[in-house]
Amino acid sequence: MTGPMNSSRSSSLVALLLVLVFAVGTVGAVSVAQANPPTNAVVGNEVTATFVLNDLYADYDAWTLQGQTELTNVTWTVETFNQAGDKQGESSYDGQSFGQAIDIQDGTAQVRVTATGTVPAITNYTYQPAEQFTFAKLVETRTGGTSQTLQTYTTHPYTDQSRQARQAIAAAQQAIDDAGGNAQAQRTLKSAISAYDNANFANAVDLANQAQESAGKAQSSHQRTQLILYVVGAIILVGLLVGVVLYWRGNRTHSRL
Repeated sequence: MTGPMNSSRSSSLVALLLVLVFAVGTVGAVSVAQANPPTNAVVGNEVTATFVLNDLYADYDAWTLQGQTELTNVTWTVETFNQAGDKQGESSYDGQSFGQAIDIQDGTAQVRVTATGTVPAITNYTYQPAEQFTFAKLVETRTGGTSQTLQTYTTHPYTDQSRQARQAIAAAQQAIDDAGGNAQAQRTLKSAISAYDNANFANAVDLANQAQESAGKAQSSHQRTQLILYVVGAIILVGLLVGVVLYWRGNRTHSRL
């Protein structure tokens, strides 16, 4: 009888271990609970954003928080808080990367990282996909072990000239769509996008405006053609109705005679 009992206990133990393994696997990694990096930013302007990290020990009891950015003239401010929400400490780092140890024995329950820096110059203009730079990349690194990216945040940089060109191109594309498509306008728009990609923004705006004008003329021509067809159709219909009435009256008069 000890055999079946031991077998039963072994099965129960295995089932329990499977449940525990499954539970640990679903805990999840360190979470970035809040973040407010800008979606768009002007080249050369100073920008700032704060990232709030919770669930610090979902993976390891001790690890290193690393931050990376493509901002220039960067300062990182790292604040730590305990479970009660009281501030424990604050550290400051200069440069495009930093690293700070996180340890459960310190009682740290939350970390707030603030990155402040200057939006970098655009080295390669592309209309689609739009230019982007890494505002912040937060990485969890186990001491002497593996690393995993927690979150990567990107921002679209622009200048007054590039935004003006981008808006002109978008307006031209909308005009072409509204016109139901126009081959000539679409070719001109393609040239405008090429000019944008080569940072020739004045030419891009001019070509985009030409494309929008061509699309507008095509739409007006199409509308005039439709109006003419409607008028001609109405005239034909009226003519048919008049003909029917005259024919009916003629037949009626003839039948009376």
